[in-house]
Amino acid sequence: MLEIGRFMQSLKACLHCGYTMKKLLLSIHFWQCPECSTVHDRDVNANLNIRKFALADALGLSAM
Repeated sequence: MLEIGRFMQSLKACLHCGYTMKKLLLSIHFWQCPECSTVHDRDVNANLNIRKFALADALGLSAM
């Protein structure tokens, strides 16, 4: 089973460039990364980040 750390910023981290939003309210479902301008669906981005973090950890790599 693959796992990630409890406090990994999967919701607030941009999947593409790694920028982490300081604050992201749970009522916001779409957000645009101020660094690379990618528009994210909050839930899809979090799911892809969780997968990326877990696979990187399993391979002994850094996800960010």
